[in-house]
Amino acid sequence: MTLRLGRNGSKCKMIVTDRDILPAMDYFAAMQSFVRSVELGSFSKAAAEAGIKVSTVSRYITSLEEDLGAALFNRFDASKSSHGSR
Repeated sequence: MTLRLGRNGSKCKMIVTDRDILPAMDYFAAMQSFVRSVELGSFSKAAAEAGIKVSTVSRYITSLEEDLGAALFNRFDASKSSHGSR
């Protein structure tokens, strides 16, 4: 994207990142999803209760973690476990 700046018509390139073009996160919904995920112990249960997709809850939590610079959940990949259980 190129923008014209000033009266002399000088140009400046603008860099657009993914964060710039995505809609702002609904922090209230994200915090509700986080709290219910903790209380219910499951992203899928929190999503079902709120009537939203599990991927939306996951995206909310990931966005909160990125904004805070800290992990809010310990994630576990069952496919890497020899027992397949938590």
